[in-house]
Amino acid sequence: MRGLLHGAGFYFGRFFRVALIALVAAWFVFQLNGPFARWVDGQARESVSEASAMAWLLGRHALLLLALLFVNLVSGYAKAIVVVEERSSAFLAFLSAVSFCGRNLVRTFGHYLAVALLGVVLIAGWRLLDGAYATTGYKTQLLTFALFQAFMLARLGLRVMRMGGQLALYRRLAAPEALASAA
Repeated sequence: MRGLLHGAGFYFGRFFRVALIALVAAWFVFQLNGPFARWVDGQARESVSEASAMAWLLGRHALLLLALLFVNLVSGYAKAIVVVEERSSAFLAFLSAVSFCGRNLVRTFGHYLAVALLGVVLIAGWRLLDGAYATTGYKTQLLTFALFQAFMLARLGLRVMRMGGQLALYRRLAAPEALASAA
């Protein structure tokens, strides 16, 4: 417990700075989205078919979602870099994470996507279980409570899986670079 509390206190400031940088990056994405959205809306209005107009509009939202997911992905790898390399500069860790994610986009985003798909499966499973019976009486309330606690534990497990996977992936893929720069 002492080691956990020490680590939490030691990395709190660095993780907080990484989170602030990620918020600024998300704000920047939204600032870029404004003019882009106006341009895409104009293209959608000028479209000759409803299908192409919908494709423009849905594509705009999908691109915004991908940009925000990339910011979140980079933020996670910046935290991994802070821990693995004992970086004190959150800004340099964020830049290194952008570079790392850019070089290994398929692997990093594939891991992120796999965890996200597991989250969707978890939510679908909860939806099926939650609607399977009516919660009336203390027995079904206890069952629902136990199922919801299992659902929350699974959500935490997915979060740990994402963070641990990012840490392991960074250690494995960045190790050759560290060895080359040390030599």
